[in-house]
Amino acid sequence: MGKRIKRLIFRILKLYVILYKNLTMTKVLSISEFRSNLAVELEHLGNDKRNQIIIKRPKGKSNIVVLSQEAYNAIEETLYLLSSKKNREHILKGIKELNSGKGKKIKIEDIWK
Repeated sequence: MGKRIKRLIFRILKLYVILYKNLTMTKVLSISEFRSNLAVELEHLGNDKRNQIIIKRPKGKSNIVVLSQEAYNAIEETLYLLSSKKNREHILKGIKELNSGKGKKIKIEDIWK
């Protein structure tokens, strides 16, 4: 995957995070905290009270992210949609149109009429 595509994917994922920031919650735990509350934390993930947990690890080791299936599926779908050059261009064109005020508000049920 080229640098340009990676930057584009990063921008789209960043946009995804901004859009869903208020709908999701992230909790940061140490390994010990996560281990001692494993069942409760996983229950929160499964019940959509929280979409991800960041597990802090000691210096020199990267952190671990535990995601809900819903959050993982959303990321996978985003990557899939961006994997096609034509689709990527179409999405970027739509974003530019929205940013320039050319967007139009419609009801979702009107899409299939």
